[in-house]
Amino acid sequence: MSELDDIAEALERITRVPETVLGSVEIVAVSPPRGRAPYQECLLDVIVSAPGAPAAEARLEYVLRRTSWPVPGTVLAARVPVGSPEQAEILWDAPTG
Repeated sequence: MSELDDIAEALERITRVPETVLGSVEIVAVSPPRGRAPYQECLLDVIVSAPGAPAAEARLEYVLRRTSWPVPGTVLAARVPVGSPEQAEILWDAPTG
């Protein structure tokens, strides 16, 4: 294998988009908003559920509008990387159920 092939293989590993499935997250806990800034960092403790995988706990971090702060008990659709539920991405505008 040439050096160019080695570099191409390394780039493929770094930039590969993981396979994902449609799942959901249930918000268990959420950090409170602080101050009056309209957009703030929000830490979410969630339970991630995806087809064919056991439920998993994860902590997700987002910057959200203070007026749209999530609440515990909310279930939202999520894109879940196969084998990496801690990297789930909430699909904020997707319908659930």
